[in-house]
Amino acid sequence: MLMVTSGAVAFGKQKLRQEILMSRSLREAVGKDGKAFTSKSQIDPRACAASGQSGLMALYSAMFSQYGVSTAQVNFFRFQFQFILKLISWKY
Repeated sequence: MLMVTSGAVAFGKQKLRQEILMSRSLREAVGKDGKAFTSKSQIDPRACAASGQSGLMALYSAMFSQYGVSTAQVNFFRFQFQFILKLISWKY
């Protein structure tokens, strides 16, 4: 079975924002007037994707292992995927 997913950037962004928040001191996390501090700084999408991909694979592994299904990751470039689709169409 082949499953194509996305969401690594969003998953990683959430994960990295939590880590940034947890690494701040209480004074930095809470503003001067006692309201919660919100960071508007941008996190590099490549860092989010790298962080999120491992998190997604761990999530998929945990979910599918409940059904006895092993998971793996294979990275394709677009041209490689198109070539595989051509091979499949030629075979059938």
